[in-house]
Amino acid sequence: GIKSGKCGFTINIKNDTIACSCYHKKSNIIAIATANQNILIYDGGSGKLIRKFDNKEFFTKYRSNITNIVFSPNAKWIYVSSMDGCPRIFDIVSCILLDWIQFKNAVSSIAISPNSTFIATTHVNEMGIHIWANKDHFDIININDDVYKKPIDIDNMEMDVNDVVEIDISNTIFSDDSDEVDAA
Repeated sequence: GIKSGKCGFTINIKNDTIACSCYHKKSNIIAIATANQNILIYDGGSGKLIRKFDNKEFFTKYRSNITNIVFSPNAKWIYVSSMDGCPRIFDIVSCILLDWIQFKNAVSSIAISPNSTFIATTHVNEMGIHIWANKDHFDIININDDVYKKPIDIDNMEMDVNDVVEIDISNTIFSDDSDEVDAA
């Protein structure tokens, strides 16, 4: 391992290349996105494949390069962004697509707050960081077949004024311990 300075194992992906990867320290799992749009999740201790999200099921219709993958803080979900402008959120245990969102501009990077309350995205041809309330954190997740039919088009979504929630985060500091700490 890292402490001994020796390689514990090597992951060999046949007939494919690694586009990006991420590691979840507390769960000791590694996610790899390949150039063929497969997402592979490995046990970090043994190097064994524990989950595979196949491009035939989730990425074929909107085939595009994966730009970033990140685990939720509790490692239950994996967030995947791609050049088609469609971040996808998957449940790791069940391999179910939980959410599929469409932006006008491709998502180049995605990050999750330590308590999963917020999602930050950056986009191609846009300046700045977009901060989104993670609706799946606040609502009961409704898993149905509609999520597989087409993505939610965020840029053309009509919002009801009753759906807008103001959150004051001016006195909040986000720590790496997955807790919010008030800066008083």
